[in-house]
Amino acid sequence: MTAVDVVQEPADLVFTGGPVHTMDPGLGTVEAVAIADGSILQVGSASEIGAFIGEDTVVVDLDGRPLLPGFVDPHTHILTDVPDETFLEGQNTALSIGTTTIGDASVEPDIIDTYIEFADELDIRVGLYLTRTDNCGVDQGKWYEEYAPGEEVGPGVFVAGIKVFTDGGSCRLVAASEPFIEGLAVEPPFHTPEVLNAMVQEAHDAGYQLLLHAQGDLAIRDAQNAIESALGGGTNDLRHRIDHNSITTDDLLPRYSEIGIIPVVFGYFRTCEVDGLTPFFKANGERWRDIVRMNPDLPVAWHGDDPGWPPVSPLLDLASYVTKVDFTDDGTMCLPEPWLADDAITVEEALPMMTINAAYALGIEDEVGSITPGKAADVIVLSADPFAVEPLALFDLEVLATYVSGAALYCRPGVGEICAVPRSANGLSASASASTPGHEPGFALDGVATDASFWSSGDDPPQWLQVDLGEAALIDRVARLFTR
Repeated sequence: MTAVDVVQEPADLVFTGGPVHTMDPGLGTVEAVAIADGSILQVGSASEIGAFIGEDTVVVDLDGRPLLPGFVDPHTHILTDVPDETFLEGQNTALSIGTTTIGDASVEPDIIDTYIEFADELDIRVGLYLTRTDNCGVDQGKWYEEYAPGEEVGPGVFVAGIKVFTDGGSCRLVAASEPFIEGLAVEPPFHTPEVLNAMVQEAHDAGYQLLLHAQGDLAIRDAQNAIESALGGGTNDLRHRIDHNSITTDDLLPRYSEIGIIPVVFGYFRTCEVDGLTPFFKANGERWRDIVRMNPDLPVAWHGDDPGWPPVSPLLDLASYVTKVDFTDDGTMCLPEPWLADDAITVEEALPMMTINAAYALGIEDEVGSITPGKAADVIVLSADPFAVEPLALFDLEVLATYVSGAALYCRPGVGEICAVPRSANGLSASASASTPGHEPGFALDGVATDASFWSSGDDPPQWLQVDLGEAALIDRVARLFTR
């Protein structure tokens, strides 16, 4: 029998030369990844992936820097807590911090209209949570029934579920059984158990995922009970979730697993602002370690809740998870007291919460959240390896490049060598400091799109555009560059 060489499909793009943390438990960390047609083609050793390098493949040498899946934030307001005219600037912010998929956690009728208007210009993926109540608990009715569960209102923009506020935070006070800040009162939950149960049951019966905002222990208890009632002893196939979970008493912790509820928890903790917190909060607040470790079979997820809960940075949230350290405006470090330090989790626990578990919470873990063959090539390059640096060095990590579907949509200035894009039909490739959706770096090159095509950074100067000619060549014309 004669051996036959296996011809591999050439990749458009290959990353090699640095650890590739796939966040796929079955794949772990590999040496290289091949990308084709916007999707992960294969992962493996550098030699295995070398078989996918063809004549036109762009090869990016990571030079020791790590590649990870893009962050997935299942509860944010980064696009819609801004005026309409800056809607797409929220996307630029998301890309600059390495976030490639979001769940907009409070979408009212006028906001979904904005998404429909801008959907064709969005590159990040967006799950929409349509409001049954506003943030003060006022019932908005079942207007959400105009949109089916999972319905796409534009490319990559889909109805993820329904949002119900069960207690305060941005409006009125948190529903806790005891005061958690000295001198600050607490309130009962927004709804009676009967009313909340009815709202949850209606959405559940119609096939929608529920996102229940619950911060205080009384609100969490009612939310857990409402989901348990709706499931009627069945499994949580719709992935109903409780977001925030700020104050969890001992009796609440095991019930997430018992019922099958997905907990989604805050990232950054303001350690510099602990004065005035009561013993009740110190015993029951921010129990992320307990939630993670007492519910080992649940995909506990992170959220940034940006921009209302700064800093707007998954990497700083990661550093806070691991160290519980904070800094004042003048840079003074605030170390955690023992009760808070005990709530810290590890990098190994935190990063899945911010990637694959968060994708699970959005119901799209088959599409994003890990560097797995067949999934979208949404990846980020970091300045250093979070698994290898000292804990305090996590605060120094930076996003150097963000790719969505294999296209470099954000590049930190000065890192052009890791921000390559597949070559265009005329043999050129381009990278840039930043790009607006629909006007990526390649649109600065002749013949890439139309005679009227152009690249736009969507950012203020300084900006840069880098063109890879492939070999020495004579440039006979450079079009005028316009700045705003």
